[in-house]
Order: sequence, then structure tokens, then C-alpha cells
Amino acid sequence: MGQFGTAMSGSCGHGCKDLLIIYTVFMFIISTVMSLPGSAYMVLPLRVVEPRDKPFALGVKQLFAQLLGWVPTPIYMGYIIDSACVMWGTSECSDFGNCWVYDLVDYRTKLITFQVVLKAVAVICYLITWLSLRKNERQAAAFTSIDPNANKPLKDIVYL
Repeated sequence: MGQFGTAMSGSCGHGCKDLLIIYTVFMFIISTVMSLPGSAYMVLPLRVVEPRDKPFALGVKQLFAQLLGWVPTPIYMGYIIDSACVMWGTSECSDFGNCWVYDLVDYRTKLITFQVVLKAVAVICYLITWLSLRKNERQAAAFTSIDPNANKPLKDIVYL
């Protein structure tokens, strides 16, 4: 091999078995906590809108889930993966080809940061929705305490 040293077949060890266990446990806990109120994520937006607008609210919720989640995610993930590349191969057709070597620490950091940021944005959005719901319920309760007939059907109200 000359002045550069020797080469061996196989991948280089990186000795991060402990980090893999920590990551797996952390993601299990986060995924479990985020999936526990699954039905609440469906019901919460429905409680904020008027009954006549519930089908529209579900449609808008699904539209945003598709537009912000499913469509751009391969682009984001591809960018994250490509940005951690250290050595690019070349192909006959273009200057860029496959990535041959990744910076695993950079890749891991970017990927986990991206996942945590997305989870945090989701939690903040649902927290805002929940606070809005609580505010609406308090206003409705205050209105009912001022006018006890506010929530009764018109046929039950007796005018003297």
C-alpha cells in the first residue's frame, strides 16, 4: 500500500452500541407518548369547530397532513441524508453519483434533530388547539351562568 497504510475489507467499527440503545429507548418513549392520545388528536379539532363545519375541518386537517407530511418528507429526508455525505461517487452521465461514505455523527445528529423538531411542532400545534378549546368552553360556561336559558332549545323557553 505504500505510504498511506493498509486496507482491510469490511466496514470500520464505530463503537456506538451504547448510543444505539439510548436512541432506541428514547424513540420508543417518544413514540409511545405521542401515540397515546391518538383518538384525542382526531377529536380535538372537531370540538373546536361548529357542528356544521366538522366534515370540512376533517378535510382540511387531512389536506394539511398530506401537504406537510407525506409529500415533502422524502425531499427533506433526502436532503438530510445527502448533506451528511463525505465522499460522492461520479457516474458516466453526471458529476454526482452515489454517496460512498457518510459522516455518521453528522447524519445521526441531523436526523434526530429533524425528528425532534417535527414532534415539537406537532405538540405545540395540539397544545394551541387544546388551549383554544378550553377558552371556548370557559366562555360558554360563563355565558350559560349569565343566561341559564342560553343552551336550552327555543321550545323550552317560556315568555311571560
